[in-house]
Amino acid sequence: MNITQTVFSLRDLKSLTANATDRGLILKVTEKSICGNYRDINEDLTGHFYNRTNQPLLLIADGMGGHQYGEVASRFVHDKVKSAWEDNNLFNIDEAERFLRELVIKTNHEL
Repeated sequence: MNITQTVFSLRDLKSLTANATDRGLILKVTEKSICGNYRDINEDLTGHFYNRTNQPLLLIADGMGGHQYGEVASRFVHDKVKSAWEDNNLFNIDEAERFLRELVIKTNHEL
């Protein structure tokens, strides 16, 4: 997921949150990732994590599509994002958007 997709997803969440605030929101998450027809191993990872204020984050770490060690890259991203999200408190969507943008940039440089 690139930064543009992350921000787009957060903006969708912002409108969803605004529409669901009065009614409450129940979200059931099911994770499934398949290898596909061309690979022997699945390079993709999914995850859902909660921060210290119990806010959820859904993650799709897509492998590198034919490059070597795509599974290593997606695990690296998964673990970095999980750790950073779980160690923080975020109270509004703007703080979360800024936090995730900076985290994606930092993780990409480290990768």
